[in-house]
Amino acid sequence: MQGYRFLSSVVEMRGLIVVILFSCTLFFSTRVYSGEPVSQVLIAYRDDITIHKILLNGLMASLKDDYFTEKKVKTIGLTGDKNTWPLIGEKKADLAVALGDSALKFVLEQAETRRGIYLLISNPEIKESADRKGIWTGTTLWVPLGIQLSVIKEMYPNLKRIGIVVGKETLPRLKREINQVKSDRTLPLTIVTIDRPRELLKEISTLFPKIDAFLFYPDPIIFNSATIGEILRLQKEFLVPVVAPAPAIAQMGACIAVYYDLNELLREIVHHITHAPFEDFDKECCVKVSINVDTTKMLNADWLLTPAKGKEKISFIKN
Repeated sequence: MQGYRFLSSVVEMRGLIVVILFSCTLFFSTRVYSGEPVSQVLIAYRDDITIHKILLNGLMASLKDDYFTEKKVKTIGLTGDKNTWPLIGEKKADLAVALGDSALKFVLEQAETRRGIYLLISNPEIKESADRKGIWTGTTLWVPLGIQLSVIKEMYPNLKRIGIVVGKETLPRLKREINQVKSDRTLPLTIVTIDRPRELLKEISTLFPKIDAFLFYPDPIIFNSATIGEILRLQKEFLVPVVAPAPAIAQMGACIAVYYDLNELLREIVHHITHAPFEDFDKECCVKVSINVDTTKMLNADWLLTPAKGKEKISFIKN
């Protein structure tokens, strides 16, 4: 299984996420681990989001094949309306798994847990609230900037300038991510901040002649079909590779996509539940790269089609 509220409307962004997620092949593998499993697990998820239910089913299937019975796993399905959330009182769990922002917020407010794992988190404030407790680990919805820059640096070692476009509301989050990037992964960035949506396409067109690559940064202002289409057109016009956060955009024509392989994330969750001691999530082992073959040839970047030995997590797709 591969890949993963952002302008026209929140609904449009959710629709794009669904396209991103369901353009991929779904596969869950079960695996038996040695070690002492936790005795009680709480799994919270959004019952109205299909991908959450798919992840839940895959996780439950893996746990049943390993150590768990349904009596040892409590699941709580939530809606988008907080007023409908159940009260779980003094419910204790050795480990909580939160799928998405609402689930993580719910668990942080109501559950008493020794440790936890979050997945598919898009709200940085909720994530940071969990991280401050010191007992949570996991991944966001999108691959962190530092990992994306590392991939770009490896594939395009001679790049001099990477362009990023964000709205003014997203800029503080981008700056925090930049400050967290390790020194060996840094690359020169040209950042354009958009104050008004009507300026967007003009600013992007002005940016492309000045950069060597364009990095899609998750932001409502650019996650819509018209803007994505214009960015892909500019990629062809200026021969500037576009790096996307999901394989569906690479399928549309972006040169490279860097994203989380949900299959690997599931394996990591099962590993944490069935192993002791509790370790930090190995985020980088769950990252996958897709390369668009047709776009790569158009950009005269044939070296991307022969990745170095050991890069098994690279897949090749065509338009």
